[in-house]
Amino acid sequence: MRKIWFILAVAVLLLGSGQAWAKSRITGKVTDAKTGNGLPGANVFIEDTNIGAATGLEGEYLITNVPPGQYTLIFRYIGYEEATAQVNVTANETIIQDVRLEYQTLTGEEVQVTAQAEGQMQAINQQITANTIKNIVSSDKIQELPEANAAEAVGRLPGISLKREGGEGNKVVIRGLSPKYNKIQIDGVSMAATGSEDRSVDLSMISPNMLEGIEVSKAAMADQEADQLGGTVNFILRGAREKSSLNVTAQGGYNELSDEYQNYHLIVGGGRRFWDNRIGVFAQANLERRDRSDNNVYSGYQMLQDSITIANMLGFQDVRRTNQRQGAMLVLDYKSPLTNVKFSNTYNHIDIDTYSRQEHLDVVGRNHGYNGISTQEDMTVLVNALNVEQYIGDVKLTANASYSRSEKKVPEELRLEAAEANAFVERWTFDDKPIHPTEFQAKAINDTSKILVNWFRQREFDVMEEELSADINAEWGFDAGIAQIQFKVGAKYKNKNKDYNNEEYRIPIAWNDLDLARAYLADEFGLSGYDIGQDFPYRPFIDFDYDPETFMAGDYKISRIPDRGKIEKHYHAIRDLETVRGQSVGKTVYRDYNASIQNDYFGEENYFAAYFMPTIKVGESVTLIPGVRYEQNNTEYTANRADSPGKWSDPFPVDTAAATRENDYFLPMIHAKYKPVDWFDVRASYTQTLSRPSYMSIIPSWTSWQDNLTWNNTTLKPSVSKSWDLYLSFYSDKVGLLTIGGFQKNIKNFVYNTDHLAGGLDGYSTGMAGKRTDRRQGVR
Repeated sequence: MRKIWFILAVAVLLLGSGQAWAKSRITGKVTDAKTGNGLPGANVFIEDTNIGAATGLEGEYLITNVPPGQYTLIFRYIGYEEATAQVNVTANETIIQDVRLEYQTLTGEEVQVTAQAEGQMQAINQQITANTIKNIVSSDKIQELPEANAAEAVGRLPGISLKREGGEGNKVVIRGLSPKYNKIQIDGVSMAATGSEDRSVDLSMISPNMLEGIEVSKAAMADQEADQLGGTVNFILRGAREKSSLNVTAQGGYNELSDEYQNYHLIVGGGRRFWDNRIGVFAQANLERRDRSDNNVYSGYQMLQDSITIANMLGFQDVRRTNQRQGAMLVLDYKSPLTNVKFSNTYNHIDIDTYSRQEHLDVVGRNHGYNGISTQEDMTVLVNALNVEQYIGDVKLTANASYSRSEKKVPEELRLEAAEANAFVERWTFDDKPIHPTEFQAKAINDTSKILVNWFRQREFDVMEEELSADINAEWGFDAGIAQIQFKVGAKYKNKNKDYNNEEYRIPIAWNDLDLARAYLADEFGLSGYDIGQDFPYRPFIDFDYDPETFMAGDYKISRIPDRGKIEKHYHAIRDLETVRGQSVGKTVYRDYNASIQNDYFGEENYFAAYFMPTIKVGESVTLIPGVRYEQNNTEYTANRADSPGKWSDPFPVDTAAATRENDYFLPMIHAKYKPVDWFDVRASYTQTLSRPSYMSIIPSWTSWQDNLTWNNTTLKPSVSKSWDLYLSFYSDKVGLLTIGGFQKNIKNFVYNTDHLAGGLDGYSTGMAGKRTDRRQGVR
């Protein structure tokens, strides 16, 4: 019954469109008079009417539904002189009217416009002409300020912050809401989530040099996917311009922290238009290596039942991390007055090599721990999209088809864990006076001979998500007295598949049945007097070439950290042992059954949406955009269920179970824009949006192990947000753009996690400090 609503709306729209087919169009391009570059976001309108349009990314515009007559076209663009043009429109005609705008200057003075200033003006004009609450980063701004990745470019906008990993922004936070509450798109195509737990997207592998611009919508419209509590980030790909281009950028860099010169970034790209500028081809490839090493100091605290907070832990982390990115894009397009076709393809990949050396002082447990973690990780994101726009009379039909895929693999993460027990000269109780975490080092015994190896651990996982999508939209408008009304309807279907598999193994060096593994290590390290019935000493694994003075510029001391090469060599050797000292070796590697099966899952989602959204313009000052969106989402996920024994290494029976969910929502929205004068407007909106639960929250799994029970609620509903926004914008040629605003969100069915901890521990928190040095130099 609900889908019939959409079909009827489309039928009414198409039946009513016939009366407009006798009317005409005005099209053209608005460019900079000096450079010839298109000016996006220019306001083009017919004087004394409410008929007009805003220019696209290349300065192109199209005004439809123009009745016969003689008109004055007005062209406005902040920072440029206003221009006019006279046009004579006859029935059923397409008129081409280009215009070149002159930059506004002070009388008698010559002004040099930089690329950065030009890019800023583009962004301001695009925001002014937008009907919704939107922030823009222009192409020139992106190219003028080179960023490490696409996330860093978004982070320059107001109301946006970043989550960081390895010294780079990798996920976007909008209005303080976690990345999983935001929608990330490339050319309007939703990117596949890159992790196993939630629906967020890692942007660290995407090069900003691929982008024509970035749009951040903070108030959803009915024609946008509603799965966005915070907002939507849309990355717009570059395309071929009228002038043929070939660009080569080469950069080099030096990292002082790791004394590393092998940083580089190479970008090669270009484009050309053919056949009277109707067909365009743009291609680009990039290759980058970046050292992202860093030092961190972190501390922990615990709150007692009597509300006393004490320090309980101090840790140090020296990370050697290298990011290697590869990316490529190919954009093909066809443009004519009535038809636009765009076929875009992007490939982005990152290889991350990390070695983390850690020292950990646990005051409560009286342990002094030493870890070395060697990780190989790679991540790939692929997006292919076909967009077709066709005018039939004054009806604009748009059809899109897309494929999006992400895959993240950790083929091997190796960890060596060692610890010194009873590692402090004093024992503190909760009644003692709290001490500062920096005092822990002075109270540590640091007896290397008492540090013992506990474990080798290995982890590997693979998570994949792919999504097929198709949608169709129709737009048509007419004049109704003093108002111009435009209808837009559409429908969308998506199919998503998700798969996650995790495996974890351990070599418990301290176990009694690992005597021969300890014998192998003793022989390898030349420990002739070592008794293989004893715990194995940590000292042979220490990296004695490590200079502790390089850590945090000597402000903290880290030493006795493990050697990466020794960890990798001896784990693999013990794993493959067959004989030692003439004896056959039994089992050395034990699977961690609980960790390996607890969160594995696979599943499918099917999504259908339809919307109806009229735009009503009254004169030049009032715009109303009411709308309603219907979304239906069906999911089926399969996961594991098990009651595991009290020992992680013991096999146990595992059952698989599938769970289906279905939910649908009608989401009303309305946007209003009031522009009483040329330099000021008010924008307000009421929107309803969703946030679908994270994958790990709805997979039908449970496991019990010792005193722990992990159970998921497969019936969780999406969170629903009702949002109110109000913004005041002031703009002029001299001031630029000043926006003041606020918003309120009421969220129902918000999904959150809670833990119940035993032993009087009510809370736990950590703090972290870090140091990184990265110097770059290049030529372009």
